[in-house]
Amino acid sequence: MGARRWLMLGVLVFCASGCVDSMPVALRDWYNVQHEFLDTMTWVVDEDSAARYNATIKDRVRPKENAIKERRDKIVNATYGADDKKKLVAQILELKTKTLKAEIDSLDVRLRQQQHRIRKILVKLAWDKAEEMKRSTDREFEVNAAEIWKELSNLELPAEFAAPEGGGGGLTPPGGGMVGMPGMPTMPGPGGPQGGGPQGGGDASTPKSEVDPNANVNLSLFIVCRPRGGGQWEPNQVIWKSGRTIVPTPLRVPKDNGIDITPTTYQ
Repeated sequence: MGARRWLMLGVLVFCASGCVDSMPVALRDWYNVQHEFLDTMTWVVDEDSAARYNATIKDRVRPKENAIKERRDKIVNATYGADDKKKLVAQILELKTKTLKAEIDSLDVRLRQQQHRIRKILVKLAWDKAEEMKRSTDREFEVNAAEIWKELSNLELPAEFAAPEGGGGGLTPPGGGMVGMPGMPTMPGPGGPQGGGPQGGGDASTPKSEVDPNANVNLSLFIVCRPRGGGQWEPNQVIWKSGRTIVPTPLRVPKDNGIDITPTTYQ
């Protein structure tokens, strides 16, 4: 975290002395801010700290994202004409696949680690609540974690991942991302390339993402408890949902051998 802060400070000092802003500088700043989300997310250990995290992101970090998007627009308007779109795309691809590849790859890994850690905390809280409720009822019930731990269940996500309808995962998610300009081909982002062809918004050679869209949204946790009779209970059933849809578990990123972001135990 310290290295990124010094890098950002150096860029600010250099630009204050008269440098011309550029896409490489803005893009590096963008990923520094995306990592700042995850630096701050390490604070989250319970509902109160989740509330502090969300407030900090909204007040301090999200404005930085928006400021860089404004810089992007100014850079594009001042530097790239209508015939320079291919040049801009080539420059961004060079930055993302070479110069900034390590920062981008680590961003995805860090998010999945935090999702796994924080969701295990949520499972433990909901599990303990379920065991408490069993002592006062003999009927089937469910614990809806999002109703009890609202902040912990709805954490602010970096714009590289957060997007309406579970989009996310690249530089051009709807409403998010750094290079979301009309007509701009989709560029590969954290978690793999996003969408290809006309429907995906990219050119025909862009491979489709293998990342489950549920990986880039806040999921809802439910624990269902069913009585067996005689004061006994069936094993607790842990369910993750996206909206009303049950998300198959485990959900791993990367697929098959990655980090499980839908834990069903807290151990």
